[in-house]
Amino acid sequence: MVFVDGEPASAGGCGIVGQVARLWGAGIRPAFRGRGAYRALLAKRLALAREHGATLALVKGRVATSGPILRRAGFTSYGEERSYCLSLRTED
Repeated sequence: MVFVDGEPASAGGCGIVGQVARLWGAGIRPAFRGRGAYRALLAKRLALAREHGATLALVKGRVATSGPILRRAGFTSYGEERSYCLSLRTED
């Protein structure tokens, strides 16, 4: 978790399997977007992964939001996953 001015700003997980760090579930509170919270969270998870023997990190991020930050951190894109949204109506 990352705090900004004493308030929780972002959180995310990291699992280690062998020498691979699997980063997952990063979220940033709207009030803290654009203030470096995601980058700080990424750096913290990568440091912890290195401390636990990881030599490779994998992450799935949104192209428009996380993508630029991940690329600047050194990640390489290996494909895209498409998501579709369908609104479900209830029968009356």
